[in-house]
Amino acid sequence: MNAQKTLGVLRRCNFARYALAFVLICTVQAFATASPPAWADHRVLLLHSYHQDLEWSEGIQSGVFDALNQSDNPVELVTEHLDAARLGLAGLRDRFDPLFLAMLKTKLAAMPVDVVIVADNPALDFFLAHREDLAPGVPLVFCGVNNYQPEMTAGQALVTGVVEAPSFAETLETGMRLYPLATKLLVLGEDNVTFRSNRALLEKALARLPSPPEVQYFISTRIEDIEARVAQLGPEWLVLPMVRPGDHHGLLPLPEAAARISAASPVPVLAGWDFWMGHGPLGGKVVSSTAQGQAAGKIAQDILAGKDPAAIPVMTDSPNRFIFDHNALIRFNVDASQLPPGSREINHPSSFYENNRILVWSYLGFTFLLLICLVVLAVNIMRRSNAERRLQGQFNMVNSLLEAMPNPLFLKDAHGVYKGCNKAFETLLGLTRNEIVGRTVFDLAKPEIARTAHSIDMGILATGIAKACELPLLTRSGERTFLFNKAPYLDADGNTSGLVTVLTDLTERKQAEAALRESEAKFRRVLGGMLEGYVNTTQEGAITEFNPAYRDMLGYSDEELRLLTYQQLTPSKWHAQEARIIDDLVMKRGYSDFYEKEYIRKDGSIIPVELRTYLLRDSLGNPVGLWAFVRDISERRHMQEAMVQNEKMMSVGGLAAGMAHEINNPLSGILQSAQVMSLRLKDDLHANRVQAEAVGCDFDAMSKYLERRGVLDMLAGIRESAARAARIVANMLDFSRRGDGEKMPFDLNVLLDAALELCASDYDLQKNYDFRHIALERDYDTSLPPVPCTPTQIEQVVMNILRNAAQAMAKREPGAAPARIALRTRRDGDMARIDIEDNGPGMNETTRKRIFEPFFTTKKPGDGTGLGLSVSYYIISNNHDGSLEAESSPGQGTRFVIRLPLQDSGGGTT
Repeated sequence: MNAQKTLGVLRRCNFARYALAFVLICTVQAFATASPPAWADHRVLLLHSYHQDLEWSEGIQSGVFDALNQSDNPVELVTEHLDAARLGLAGLRDRFDPLFLAMLKTKLAAMPVDVVIVADNPALDFFLAHREDLAPGVPLVFCGVNNYQPEMTAGQALVTGVVEAPSFAETLETGMRLYPLATKLLVLGEDNVTFRSNRALLEKALARLPSPPEVQYFISTRIEDIEARVAQLGPEWLVLPMVRPGDHHGLLPLPEAAARISAASPVPVLAGWDFWMGHGPLGGKVVSSTAQGQAAGKIAQDILAGKDPAAIPVMTDSPNRFIFDHNALIRFNVDASQLPPGSREINHPSSFYENNRILVWSYLGFTFLLLICLVVLAVNIMRRSNAERRLQGQFNMVNSLLEAMPNPLFLKDAHGVYKGCNKAFETLLGLTRNEIVGRTVFDLAKPEIARTAHSIDMGILATGIAKACELPLLTRSGERTFLFNKAPYLDADGNTSGLVTVLTDLTERKQAEAALRESEAKFRRVLGGMLEGYVNTTQEGAITEFNPAYRDMLGYSDEELRLLTYQQLTPSKWHAQEARIIDDLVMKRGYSDFYEKEYIRKDGSIIPVELRTYLLRDSLGNPVGLWAFVRDISERRHMQEAMVQNEKMMSVGGLAAGMAHEINNPLSGILQSAQVMSLRLKDDLHANRVQAEAVGCDFDAMSKYLERRGVLDMLAGIRESAARAARIVANMLDFSRRGDGEKMPFDLNVLLDAALELCASDYDLQKNYDFRHIALERDYDTSLPPVPCTPTQIEQVVMNILRNAAQAMAKREPGAAPARIALRTRRDGDMARIDIEDNGPGMNETTRKRIFEPFFTTKKPGDGTGLGLSVSYYIISNNHDGSLEAESSPGQGTRFVIRLPLQDSGGGTT
């Protein structure tokens, strides 16, 4: 009985083998007769702007292919894609990947083309920029080009093509006629160049309509916002989408976007392009990608036939077509007979045969093949009946071997049918041997796994080479992963007749590996999200790993940073100190305390950092590297400097007040006495002459004596010095106390102009620095609101800075650029910002840090008191709760930045 079963199996196997051979022969023959010739008369390059699976690109490809195949002469079509939509390369003239350009140049050199067709604007821009390198002198045909202007191809010979222009007027006119309730139009758009261009075309089209609808624009790319907006529309609306929607995952496929918008809208959705159709919109006269491709292909065919490209005008009338969706017509009760003549109606119900033509013929063919297989099987059974007894002994041996194997094991024949298995395999699947033998992997595994396993089996049977692979398998305890060790076995004649497979369970190991990968992924996510820098180095200092915060802190790219060591990033003055920290702390106890040092950024600037370094060990505990958390403390340093400066100002303020009051009294006496002495010595006062005659003194002779000895000049010098000392005392008093001036909202632009006017009339500036010869640049923010301040104090601050700038630029070298001062106002968050910038000699960092200290000055004695900027700093920081900063470097000029709050201390805003 077992022998008969075995013979039956063999007969069925041979029948299946013969049937498979027959099907393969028929298939090869069919493809052989349908394949194109290996040569072609012409070769055409089609360069797409976008990626291959995009509906628009596929339509153009289909249209070009159809047009080129209308000719009797074979044409080879070569296709390339720029993928501009997904890469964001809207303008490709000068910034496309040079590797792609070199590849395309090499390909075209090896495979010259007779005509080049470019689809859409990015491809046209790219090819025109590189035409002489890629295909000089080859005719160029474009299609799908928006907003075409002759200037786009100016200076280019042998160029013609097809313009893409939406038919908004016809679409709106037809939509309002088919849907009479509509008096309003909602346009869905987005903030980009394409939408603004299409909007301009739409508004021109609306102007041509006798009764244009009321238009409202909704600008958003979020599909949720669009769905919410269109869901609110009443029956008087129509919708026209000109947007590429997306969600938090990115851009949506256009079919999905069209379906969602149409489903949410209670009114018809019109379409301007064919890629919106078929998924819910009603339709319109749409830009057809297929028609664009056919028109471009027809022009290319004319050129290949010998027509001069210069004699073929650019087709400015876009070949658009009326297309409507049958389901949308039904939904909105639109009579199809009212559609424009020649309209195409899609999604129209068709017969079972039309929808399933391939299925019907496949079924008939399969039935015919099945009949042949049955005949072959009957013949094969009769031929192989005598082989059963010879094989019975072999099967008994195999069965014993299978039962002795501890691992799950099974046998298959050359057709993938299970011939046997051991007890371990039965237990694994939870099936009996009778339930396994005679079945295939398609009966026991998921379809996708079954196809993979069957393909591997057929490969082994064809090559005769053993192979190991990992595959999931559904067992009685659930899906598990196994290592399948497969090897072919031979029959008595030495031919491959099947394969044997031994299984090893890898589930636990895979789970451990997956857990490790998940742990590593979490670690990467944590590092990527950290605000502090993380860096990993070898013991020699080579950087091997870092997070984005560390990279951004230093300003290098990933590739540049991996070529550096941490020693190269550290100024040399820190090397010895850091080496001691690593040797004394990290290498001994495994980590350091927090310590500070500096880093050199890519631009050469120095930044202070705080870090803590840890020792990295391998699985055996041996040191293999270092890692550290690094924090940029530049802002903290700036805050510390500001706090120190503020403390200095507060301390010196009290001292200045005391000194000013103590100096004022004797200074008043000096001034008054000098003034009285000058009056007593004037010759034009009658009282002076009377008293001189009373004592017998010649007043005229005395006046000459005083003049010759310079006594009068000395008295004038005493008065001038005393006046200067009085001004110093006044500045010290201003510095020492918070201004009591009343704050009021004031226009900073007006205030700056007033300060400039005062500086222009300042005698000192005119005499020594000629302020009027300095070029003034005003860049005011006219939208800046009034700022609460004491105008006279802010004016004083601005004049101090302007005076210092004029004095500094007076020392410029001969031949230097003309003196210039720029004044700018801007809004900076909740602050108003004033920038005063000159192109003077600048100052070093040491000087910059001290310029706001009282009595600090770089001027020669007598030219300055050292209190101007100190008082200015006090006015801005203490009186107005703002900030005053200086930015400068030698030879680069100086910029003072004043920030004043737009909200006063009482909480009011301006």
